[in-house]
Amino acid sequence: MFHLTYWMIVCYFFIGATLQKRLYLRTAILETYQLDTLEINIIVALYKGGDYDSVRKSVIGIVAITFLSVSSVLIYIIIGLLIAGKLNSHGLIMSKNTKRLQRQLVKALIVQSIIPTLVSFVPCIVAWYQPVFGIDIGR
Repeated sequence: MFHLTYWMIVCYFFIGATLQKRLYLRTAILETYQLDTLEINIIVALYKGGDYDSVRKSVIGIVAITFLSVSSVLIYIIIGLLIAGKLNSHGLIMSKNTKRLQRQLVKALIVQSIIPTLVSFVPCIVAWYQPVFGIDIGR
């Protein structure tokens, strides 16, 4: 619930689509998608071409959402390391077969965590930051 609330607050206060942001994107979105930005719900991060306050809020919003995304991935990593450490500790009394099964489970969970990270997290980071560095990847 924290992540949802955090995301909504950041989007509403920092990267919500103000009239200036909507007008800035209007022509490009209309030509590309045949949609009017004044009639749709969008989230806009404006890095250049806007007033100082809009650019500052956009940067703060993207950094805040990046923090949320990175913290989620770090939680996966930390919990995974704690589980692996506990399985490798000598304090656990398990049969060799049970330990082997637990290690296989941890490996499967690692793979199941890496795939969504690569498919969801990395493209979001690229999409959020490529305009900052002026990289044009097309449509």
